[in-house]
Amino acid sequence: MLTRLRLLGIMWSTLLSVWSTFSLAADISLAPFDSDPTHAIVQIEGPLLAGDGTVFRSRVGSLTKAIVSFDSVGGSLLAGIEIGKAIRLKSFATVVLHRQRCASACAFAWLGGSPRFMASDSFIGFHAAYVERDGRPMEHGVGNALLGSYLTQIGLSESAVV
Repeated sequence: MLTRLRLLGIMWSTLLSVWSTFSLAADISLAPFDSDPTHAIVQIEGPLLAGDGTVFRSRVGSLTKAIVSFDSVGGSLLAGIEIGKAIRLKSFATVVLHRQRCASACAFAWLGGSPRFMASDSFIGFHAAYVERDGRPMEHGVGNALLGSYLTQIGLSESAVV
């Protein structure tokens, strides 16, 4: 009996852990524009977490034209880079609308757009890649190397990357 209860407890905590991860991930939604089903406005809201790049690619896979709108404080650098690469590969436009925020990993995804738009009162914020150690942010060499590579791949100049 104790083993069953312990197993049930482990299963329940695993389910809660998985559910909470999904509930914290970015909300990626599509709204059609014009009469073509392969055209859409894609909205990304909330923190970017590991796996959001895969979700984004699956949701936009059939689209040939899109505007990707962001409202996110950032999150996983790898998710931001994956989303930005997918946007650049498909030649989608990106936008941060009136009074919305796109910071950290979100800002790097936004850079993937061609062209990129922002409202005069939107907020787009960049910083170096970091990891937290003892509750403090510490620059992360590998993360910054990946970031520099991505920024070069999407066509930014060396001075812009620096």
